[in-house]
Amino acid sequence: MLPGMSINKRSVTLLELVISIVLLSIVVLVFSGFELLVNSILLNSDRKARIQNEVSYIMEHMDKEITKTIGDNSNVPVSTAGISSDNAVEFYVDLSATNATGDGQRATEGDCWRAYRLNSNELWFCPNCTDNATCTTCSPAWGSSENILSKKITAFTVGSYNSSNNYVDITALTGCWDPAQTKSTCGNTDNPSITLRTRIRLPAVSTN
Repeated sequence: MLPGMSINKRSVTLLELVISIVLLSIVVLVFSGFELLVNSILLNSDRKARIQNEVSYIMEHMDKEITKTIGDNSNVPVSTAGISSDNAVEFYVDLSATNATGDGQRATEGDCWRAYRLNSNELWFCPNCTDNATCTTCSPAWGSSENILSKKITAFTVGSYNSSNNYVDITALTGCWDPAQTKSTCGNTDNPSITLRTRIRLPAVSTN
């Protein structure tokens, strides 16, 4: 080495190394937290969409079935008295072997009582109440796999039948992603719930 010349020596001190590691850790944590947040939002949206589809399907099912109701001046076609302490709605439908929409007359051909019933978190549909309006017995039997519409329903309330204006209100039909979950109650981010309401107008009541 020639006299008067020096060599630049650069090195990383321990303090600089620690600062670099800390900054890198902060960046990693920020991105990890952001990823977790995005995944949580997507999971919540997916679950909410699924439970909304399930509850919407039930509402459509009710609208389709209850609008088959038929009555007359002396027979109330809808009952919301409940079934064995379960919330329920029973209704008398107009059926016909030759016409899917019925024949417009009560107590002819296949006319019968039908019902929706909430038992625990299961919503059941009875296509034929074998003991008429009380609907304590059903064909197929209550709780059979054939009549379970959903196992995710936490609330089902029906308003009284309005005979003057001929309608019945479904005041609350609430579905939850996992009703049995104890760590996260229904309505939380990872266990969403949804409530739908509707008014079902019945066809004109027959005077026959």
